[in-house]
Amino acid sequence: MVFTAEDRILIKNLYLLKGYNCTRLLAEFPEKNWKKGGLKKLLRKIRETGGCDRRDGSGRPKSARTDDCRPLSPRAAIPKVRYPQRQ
Repeated sequence: MVFTAEDRILIKNLYLLKGYNCTRLLAEFPEKNWKKGGLKKLLRKIRETGGCDRRDGSGRPKSARTDDCRPLSPRAAIPKVRYPQRQ
């Protein structure tokens, strides 16, 4: 389940300030259609890191997306064979 930024802030504040747990959040906001597993993951992340943002360094490294590593087109990846010219 993907939580919006507002949902993450609301869940974080209710968990830290009022002590809401997973079942209480599901009971309070049935219209949100949150899944219990998604809430448990988010609450674990809040408990471990103190926030609900992505951890630094998570995701694809920037070096993997540079222009040096990426061919311009699929044909550019195939090496060209050079034949000697006729005289």
